[in-house]
Amino acid sequence: MAKSRRHPTEPLPLDIELDPAGKTTAQQTSADDERAVPCAKGALAGACGGTVHNVAIGARTIRDLLRPLSLPTKPVPLLVSVDEGVDGSFTQPLHRLLLSADHAERLPPPHRPRSSPLPTTVDDLAAVMKPVALPADRLLGVLVNTCTRDLAYQLPFGPWNAETARPVLHQVMNALGPDSYWRSNNDFSYAEAWSADGQPDAYASDPVTGHCFNRALVGSGNGVVVTFLAVADD
Repeated sequence: MAKSRRHPTEPLPLDIELDPAGKTTAQQTSADDERAVPCAKGALAGACGGTVHNVAIGARTIRDLLRPLSLPTKPVPLLVSVDEGVDGSFTQPLHRLLLSADHAERLPPPHRPRSSPLPTTVDDLAAVMKPVALPADRLLGVLVNTCTRDLAYQLPFGPWNAETARPVLHQVMNALGPDSYWRSNNDFSYAEAWSADGQPDAYASDPVTGHCFNRALVGSGNGVVVTFLAVADD
């Protein structure tokens, strides 16, 4: 396994654009630039989102984009939540998702119990959710992979394939704004190579469910928090 690289103490805002050819470009803001952006730290609470009306529009737009992921009635290995006006930890929506009836009904149950305790509080979850230090195009690939491929065997699932998911998830990233922050319980700094489908060859994970594989991805910006929770067993 590759040697882990040290994460920055703060996630870097991503400046995400779509060029005329439809390709994703990104620029990571330096720490000095981040300090110069007054609303970078306040995006979670809505300080960058303008009025409450604009935040609500942004949340509704993202919900409409992600709605197909919520339509399957049979158990699927993915849950998605879009929340606005989160006053507190960015992990509050993830905590609700883990406790919700939807979690019990839609996610396949773990095959076997874990021997180590799982995070049970908002603060516990915040402790295991680390900054995702990836360029925007790589982060987009991770989102596409999470929403279209099983974590254990990389088998396709759900209503989208990579070609249909990519432009939709790109719009989600753009809706969160250039100062959005992404965090995950997966540490992608171990990856030395990536598949064409956005899967890293290695990563570390702090579990948040009892499944062998679980990936929580939380993006926050423009007053909106988007949470993806994928699980799988081998």
